[in-house]
This record gives sequence, C-alpha cells and structure tokens, in this order.
Amino acid sequence: MASVVDDNMVEGNEGDNVNEKVTYKPKYTDKELNSFIDGIRDAGEKMREWNPSYYMIPLQRGLPLFDILTMLDLDIDPDLAFYFPASGKIKDSKKVLTNCYENFLLEKQDEEIERCPISSIDEVVGGHSVEKTFNAYTAACKNVVRHNLRRNNMDPISRLIDEETEYLKNKFPLRVFGIKDTRNLKRMSEKYKDNLNIGNILEFPVDKIITMDDMDYGLIEFKHLESSGSNDGVYYPGVKNILRSEAYENLLKDIAKRIGTDHEKIQLERSRIISDSNTYSKKPEYDFDK
Repeated sequence: MASVVDDNMVEGNEGDNVNEKVTYKPKYTDKELNSFIDGIRDAGEKMREWNPSYYMIPLQRGLPLFDILTMLDLDIDPDLAFYFPASGKIKDSKKVLTNCYENFLLEKQDEEIERCPISSIDEVVGGHSVEKTFNAYTAACKNVVRHNLRRNNMDPISRLIDEETEYLKNKFPLRVFGIKDTRNLKRMSEKYKDNLNIGNILEFPVDKIITMDDMDYGLIEFKHLESSGSNDGVYYPGVKNILRSEAYENLLKDIAKRIGTDHEKIQLERSRIISDSNTYSKKPEYDFDK
C-alpha cells in the first residue's frame, strides 16, 4: 500500500500518550498511485507539445487532475485556466456547458493571434462526458458565428455558418487529454471514436482514476435547488463552497513524496473557480433565435 502519513499526532487528555502516531489507510495501492501519476505526467508531456493558450477545467472531474498536473509541470500557468461547471448533475447541464464555451469564445475571438489552442484534461470511462464537451464546444462555435453574421448584417445561411464555424474552430482548436480508467472498458460512441481517430482526444490509460466518483476527494460543492434540496443530485452551476478534505490532502502528500516535491510549498489556484462558474455559465448577453 501507499506509505502512511506519519506527521500527525493524536491529541489526548493528560496521561495519555499524546505522541502516538495517526495513520490513514489510502484507497489505492502503490501500483495504482504510480500508474495514476504516470498517466497524468504522460498527458502533460503531450499537452506541452500541443502548447495550449488556455486550459478548460471541467468541475468536478478535471480539477484534481489539473491540480496534479500543475504539481508535475511547474511551467503551467494557472492564470490561463478557466473553470467550467460540467457535471451531468447540474440543471440544464448541456446548455450550461454550451454557454460556458460560447461566452469564452465571445470574449476571446477578437484577439489578434492566428491560433489559440485549448486543452482540457478529463476523466474517460464511457467517454460520454468528453463527448458532451465537444458537443457543447461545437454548438457554441455555431452560436457565436450566427451572432457575428447578424451583427455584420449578413444572412446566416448554412454555407456561411459552416465556413465561419470551421474558421473559428481552427483559431480555437480544442483537444481533450483523457485520463482513461482501464477497470471499466465500456463501449465508446461513434462520435467519441471519430474525435479520437482525428486526434481531438488523446487517451492516457491508468489502473485507477483515484479521484473519480469518490466524495472523499470532492473539491466542489455546487449550489443546490432550494425547492428540492441537494439529495436528488440536481444543482445550479454556481459554486457554493470549495473543499479541501483530509483525504485529498493526504493524496497530494503521497504524490509529492513520489515526485520529490515539498508538499508545503504547493499552492493550488482557487481564486477564480467561483467567479468563472458564475460568469461563463450564464446565457450570453445577446438575444436571438438560435
């Protein structure tokens, strides 16, 4: 098993052995942890070749992966990251994610640069979450193009929409770096396979995505629908709290030990998570029939 944490003490009453060590039992083996680290490191190396201008981090799935990636590659600039509420449990999740990409593209499309690659790091099990990402990205590109054509008093006919959408995608190409859990190999959709075959998705297999579907590693608490409470799994895209559990802290410590980093010096970027979720998930300001 992975090494236990030995730098915490048990506090007790006078006469107790207050120097007794506190240990924890990690939910992963040495092999699983090493595989997890190696998979994210491999993704980071390919991401460096892609040379992204921006990072799209899906909440919750991608945040711990991006945290670990920034530990492995200190040259990554967290200021270039955008945090999008991308959980399937969010109310109107498809529309919310489309809004996120749409607002981002509206904000960045006039930048005087020929090409601005976008990277996203995400979990891959059945591939559905990644497929939703590309669906939202494509829908957002088309919506922005329609807006641009109408703003320029041009008729948004299909041919022009297709041409301008392709241009926008070429300026802001999206590539997903997928950490693939090999325990549950599900059948992938044809759209996922198409994106994989043309290189829009790169897969990095690991024995276990340690942080996947585990509340102990949950980093985001979304605002829930007050009428129904949070037990039904329906949430608003707004972030209520940013969490940092003891289990997650111990995971980061174990990773830091493996890569020879001083855990105490690790500073994880959190300042824009709430503001990004609120700002980019809203319906774009322009109003027309899409």
